[in-house]
Amino acid sequence: MKVEKEIIKRIEQAEKLYAQYGKTISNDETVKDIIAHLEQVIEKRRRCMISCGMTDICRRCDTEEGGSCCGKGIEARYDEWLLLINLLLGCNLPRERYEDNSCLFLGKDGCILKALHVICINYLCKKIEERVSRDDLLRLRDMEGDMIAAIFCLHEYLKRSYSKHEISEKDPAKACTVL
Repeated sequence: MKVEKEIIKRIEQAEKLYAQYGKTISNDETVKDIIAHLEQVIEKRRRCMISCGMTDICRRCDTEEGGSCCGKGIEARYDEWLLLINLLLGCNLPRERYEDNSCLFLGKDGCILKALHVICINYLCKKIEERVSRDDLLRLRDMEGDMIAAIFCLHEYLKRSYSKHEISEKDPAKACTVL
């Protein structure tokens, strides 16, 4: 029950930040640049996951075999800044679970978020490692590194620039340079 209250509180904090500063943040050139890059990486990773069969393996495991890596409690890893990034990417944040024992962000067709926590990006179960080719896994891992770097840069930039619900001095030069 405590996790439920905490994640709802973080969702509300993210929505408050978005309501107060979403337009300003969306017009921030550094944010626009990082988001444009992040959206490309997310789409590239999504296509790779589909083409290598990973999406089907995960769906089958969840719906037919009763397993899911996206279990209840994973959502506790998400802070208001990562949730804000998802709002900036056009995601809607739920207040109720699609399935009782699943992550709050797991919907009917998979994760409803675009900007994921590092554990959600990096974790690959044994089935995936056994059934997906080594070359596809290497390509996927490369994209995951790009995705993690972009999310990290945006996450840290937003925290530095917009923390405490006040707009502070923003210095684009202090944005992450790993992109």
